[in-house]
Amino acid sequence: MLTRRLRRLQRAAARLSRGSFDDPIVDTGNDEIADLAGSLDTMRIRLGQLENARRTFIANASHELRTPLTALGGILLLASEYDHDPDAREEFLRTMREQVDRLGKLATDLLDLSRLDAGGVAVEREVIDLTAIAEDCAREVLPFAQRRGSEVLTVVGHDDVAAVGDDARVRQILRALLDNALK
Repeated sequence: MLTRRLRRLQRAAARLSRGSFDDPIVDTGNDEIADLAGSLDTMRIRLGQLENARRTFIANASHELRTPLTALGGILLLASEYDHDPDAREEFLRTMREQVDRLGKLATDLLDLSRLDAGGVAVEREVIDLTAIAEDCAREVLPFAQRRGSEVLTVVGHDDVAAVGDDARVRQILRALLDNALK
């Protein structure tokens, strides 16, 4: 009986090592083996949560990286169509620089996330201009919107709308919302 219980735990540990976190690990005994089964089940739950967080992170990072890359592709396409207009060329170059900066910020954000995971990053709390952020983000997605035949409008009831928050995080959220809306 004891050997059977230990083999069940051994098979459960093997499932965990293969990344299978669905089946609960249960032992109905009232001894050290049952305690070990409980500890393995707690580990199973935590590993499952970590795996879900990892998948979500990869999906979000892919989404965040795809947006500026798509914008750069759209800008390059438009730039090739307007190559004789110096004003349009300058606007395209400015927008491309912004998107390259955005990719750099995303790389920094990925580093921040790894630091956050290690317990070393704080979210900024500063007065931010929501109007400027909205206008900047709308301008960033404009080439992508135009390619899709969509319009991006920034409508603000006041000239300046301020809030306390983290500028980079607010921009990240707004970009994701705009990207999703355009898709």
